[in-house]
Amino acid sequence: MTHTATPWRYCPENGSPTTGRHMIAGATPGYLAEVRPCKSNEQAKADAEFIVRACNAHDYLVQALREIVLNDPFRQSSAGVIALAALDNVGAAQSSD
Repeated sequence: MTHTATPWRYCPENGSPTTGRHMIAGATPGYLAEVRPCKSNEQAKADAEFIVRACNAHDYLVQALREIVLNDPFRQSSAGVIALAALDNVGAAQSSD
């Protein structure tokens, strides 16, 4: 199974009385998640916005890392080593995300 298609977006409030604020929505109708405040509403907003930015950037960053690895097949630069480690970390070194 794959994740919900991007782009994701931050929605400050959901109009439904059953859910509240700091919603994350996907490319299709409906909400994916609600980030609830642990410390403050400002922290929840910042966290929700960070999640959206990270998810929307993920595929582009994985592709950029793959390009670095392809251009440094013998891992002669620190960038190639770091890129491969990052791909391994997200489970994308061998897959085709």
